Amino acid sequence: MGDARRTERRQRAPAPWGARQLAVVHNGIIENFGLLRAELEAGGHELVSETDTEVAAHLLELEMGTGVDLTTAMRTVSSRLEGAFTLVAVSSADPDKVVAARRNSPLVVGLGAGENFLGSDVAAFIEHTREALELGQDQVVTITRDDVDVTDFAGNPVDGRRFHVDWDIVAAEKAGYDYFMLKEIAEQPRAVADTLLGRFSGGRLSLDEMRLSDDELRAVDKIIIVACGTAFHAGLVAKYAIEHWTRIPCEVELASEFRYRDPIVDRDTMVIAISQSGETMDTLMALRHAREQRAKVLAISNTNGSTIPRESDAVLYTRRP
Repeated sequence: MGDARRTERRQRAPAPWGARQLAVVHNGIIENFGLLRAELEAGGHELVSETDTEVAAHLLELEMGTGVDLTTAMRTVSSRLEGAFTLVAVSSADPDKVVAARRNSPLVVGLGAGENFLGSDVAAFIEHTREALELGQDQVVTITRDDVDVTDFAGNPVDGRRFHVDWDIVAAEKAGYDYFMLKEIAEQPRAVADTLLGRFSGGRLSLDEMRLSDDELRAVDKIIIVACGTAFHAGLVAKYAIEHWTRIPCEVELASEFRYRDPIVDRDTMVIAISQSGETMDTLMALRHAREQRAKVLAISNTNGSTIPRESDAVLYTRRP
């Protein structure tokens, strides 16, 4: 009966542009969806769920009802949304085109031959291509089989940065283990060795990617590690090593709580953000808070081109194969 009732409500819902012509995928949280929902309902839209995703779909439908294409509709709608979101949409009016937008949420483009891809991480398409395109904050991308077009929310053209993924699909698979965690536990010795490749020679460690001067590093008088999940536990171990070898006080914080406790952070603080994917949302928001306080931020990640390394002052890639 529940399914029949939902079907009946969909049939009654106004569809000025046409029913079932739009599909939307959404990752994240649209913080102002309540106000937008009220606006839609006042205009005659009947929503059948309590989700912010459905609000985004109705807003796109409303824009396309004015005669604009899906890309233009996505730019207009995304400009109205608040929070952290990735939106991907397709329309039956132009089924060979996929349009996506991002704000504070991961999205990367895979560049293939006669095919292009969208994913939250390069692991989603590494089986098909190792060429990828970074998407920046508040950008919209339109892909077809043969073309990729990127603009900002205002419609201005944007040149994304291409990069090559230098690890293969084996690193994204479970390699015979039942769980990824078991696989990664077993990989620890190899992961450390791979990370040191090309960086350790003659008893000296070379960290050319740091992008911080010796003077900036010498000025650091406190270190704060921010991370989530297993990365947080790695930070707890790192604290002992950092304090032992540098004699600099080190704190380890859950990234999800960091910005809400009013931490003492200044220009002589180094914040180390640890994220395997480089897209962990709580860690990204902690990083941004630290930069607002003028702290130096070092990212430790495994994913080239991901958001956290891009927004940090320096990065150390763990170089897993």
